[in-house]
Amino acid sequence: MVKANNRIPYKWRPKGKPLPPGGKEYFAQLIKAKDEPENHSMPICHRHIEGLAQSISRREMTEAVVVLVDLGLAHADNSSTSMFCCFLCQREGV
Repeated sequence: MVKANNRIPYKWRPKGKPLPPGGKEYFAQLIKAKDEPENHSMPICHRHIEGLAQSISRREMTEAVVVLVDLGLAHADNSSTSMFCCFLCQREGV
């Protein structure tokens, strides 16, 4: 069994200062979202971010990592550098 590495990378640590309360958990969430974006992050565009923020607040989703992406769908021809698209745009077929 491989143990997840939730250590805070040295370059992200404030120099000479201790982490604020909750800082370790915050960085652990970011690391999980980076390692497994399909399971631990929500790609959203600027058009849908307000509705998502309200939903997160209502559901009290404290471990949500929101990633702001371009409006619309990712290109299927692989010529685009963006492989992520807003999941609500994708659902609407925009």
